[in-house]
Amino acid sequence: PLSRVLATANRYSRRKVSIDDPALGALLVTGTFHADRPEELAATLAQAFGLEVIERDGKLILRRRS
Repeated sequence: PLSRVLATANRYSRRKVSIDDPALGALLVTGTFHADRPEELAATLAQAFGLEVIERDGKLILRRRS
């Protein structure tokens, strides 16, 4: 699930990626990602799931498109 991918990636990067809706955490993710590249990870996940990435307080946040 997306929540596990982000938890793992956030252990290896100073810049954190999060979600603004807990329901997004259940999205199933497959693939290989570089945990030390949070911008790339967020952009890839946003594209795959039709989400958008915003920056807030130094974090990258995935959310449903408005």
